[in-house]
Amino acid sequence: MRRQDPDRLYIALFAPPALRERLIGLHAFNLEVAATRERVSEPMLGQIRLQWWRDALDEMRRGDEPRRHPVVRSLAAWMPAAGEAAFDLALELVNARERDLEDAPFATVKDLGAYAEATSSNLVRLGLLAAGVTETAAHDAAQAAGRAYALAGLLRAVPFHGAQGRIMLPGDLLGRHGIADARQSIGRRDPGKLKSVLTELAEMAERDLMSARAVRSLPKAARAPLLIRPLARLYLKRLRRARFDLSEPRIDPGNAAKIAALWRARFLA
Repeated sequence: MRRQDPDRLYIALFAPPALRERLIGLHAFNLEVAATRERVSEPMLGQIRLQWWRDALDEMRRGDEPRRHPVVRSLAAWMPAAGEAAFDLALELVNARERDLEDAPFATVKDLGAYAEATSSNLVRLGLLAAGVTETAAHDAAQAAGRAYALAGLLRAVPFHGAQGRIMLPGDLLGRHGIADARQSIGRRDPGKLKSVLTELAEMAERDLMSARAVRSLPKAARAPLLIRPLARLYLKRLRRARFDLSEPRIDPGNAAKIAALWRARFLA
């Protein structure tokens, strides 16, 4: 996890010890599911991998003996007590990852938002349930914060996806900004148009982040799972500073800056 998802590892390390173990297991589950595309050679094998996780979750929901897999055992230690909501969120997350097996871009901004909620927001909400937090306000904050973090990640990953021959930016948004052929245009012929697309998505993420940060009177137990907020803010700030030039090295804040942002949010907020 230190190499594949340092952000969520750092978040877990800022959590109280009992919650830390749950978050590490939860984030390992997310990694197992999110890495499906990279670990299979064809979509059918990805479907089989995702079905394995659906079956494991269904067995836990029924109260069956958990599978002999360290991540499954970690989830089984707390998810049954969290109730149906935890299993529903986890299954939505697994189902949404089927989208990763396709190369076609999202058709609409709405489709992208739904994907961000099912993956990123659901993971933050599962972290709240792992902490025993069920308050609606906290889950509303998690929903918005998860979207903001996912959109910031998508913006930063445009070159990575492009190298894979994938376009994750939604088609309706590209069309509004005059990009008809995304694979030919992005990063090559129309850098100005691409920046306008990235700017609009960043504005969406910033609005979500403002909504997430506006929620007050959160229970103390919600602090660690919601540490995704300062990371999203840091990434969006760096993108703005670079004027959405994705070749600018300063877009990556580095681990020291991330840890500092998490420390300030955890202990000074």
